[in-house]
Amino acid sequence: MVLLRVRDDGADYLALADAVLVLDTADGLQVISDERVNQLAGKERAAANRVPAGSALKLRRRAQLTRALRRARNRPGGYWVAAADPQAASQAVTGMVQGRSLRRAVLLSDGASRLVDPFELATWEELLELLEESGPDELLRQVRAAEAVDPEGRQWPRTKRSDDATAVYLALDEAATPQP
Repeated sequence: MVLLRVRDDGADYLALADAVLVLDTADGLQVISDERVNQLAGKERAAANRVPAGSALKLRRRAQLTRALRRARNRPGGYWVAAADPQAASQAVTGMVQGRSLRRAVLLSDGASRLVDPFELATWEELLELLEESGPDELLRQVRAAEAVDPEGRQWPRTKRSDDATAVYLALDEAATPQP
């Protein structure tokens, strides 16, 4: 989950689990994510990533990874997801951007952020430009095309052939921003 609240005097953000927030500010680009889930179950994740997608062994290895991650979900030292546990929100990565320095923002599920991480087919800056020029549909089309080129996950090892992909792009119009 990722949230962004834009206010007159800045913006507040929250990131939890496997979502990504990219902020384009006057001070440069900030990429905010909650990396805890990616830092857990390394042995199980590596084992699942070594096996081609679609195989029976891949399914077994993914099940092992899922079990390991479930044991760490919504627990101290683990990772947190927004679900039935309201304490998860208090464990999120949070912060704020002061003043009117925010120019653009993009909120991404991990499936949509694949174009940059792990596929490395674009930089975060290029992803923002793609969204500005062509919108979220084009980003998702490119992610799906990359997944289709590597259905077994050999070029870009991953636990799932394809993942949910959502992108929300926000461009702030300076002219529309109230001035003091």
